[in-house]
Amino acid sequence: MTLRLLISACLISFLLASCSSSDDSPSNNGTTTGTTTSPLTGTTPDTTNGITANDGTFTVDVMVNPDQGPECEETDGSLTVASNVITGTVVNPSDLTDLDVTGQIQADGTITGGFAFSGGASFATYMGSVLSTGDLEGDWEDEFGCVGTWFATKN
Repeated sequence: MTLRLLISACLISFLLASCSSSDDSPSNNGTTTGTTTSPLTGTTPDTTNGITANDGTFTVDVMVNPDQGPECEETDGSLTVASNVITGTVVNPSDLTDLDVTGQIQADGTITGGFAFSGGASFATYMGSVLSTGDLEGDWEDEFGCVGTWFATKN
């Protein structure tokens, strides 16, 4: 019984010591810099100083949510990211013409943009984010009410 109490007291002391902070360094007011390591996810980039996708080309797959009608079709294409500006093309599956893709990656890693017919008539809008892998993903909605997801993998 005494040994059990002694072990319990040691465990409680250990937990309290590891939970309290005796660091006398100045506070950083909740911001972090550099890279953090999590035992569950590995190393992740710091997100407080802005997220950017690496410049380059991406293959994009545009999927349709399963509950959409037959008029809603999946497609694919390519994107280029340069200084957080997205440009590219995807195929309009209805008539196999290209749709121009434009977009912007914000400092916090959010993405906004759209697909347009040649000449500028809007076809769809999209939103998304930069993943820790540098790939891009998000949701879209077209002018006919079709919705789905998209994923862009760096080449």
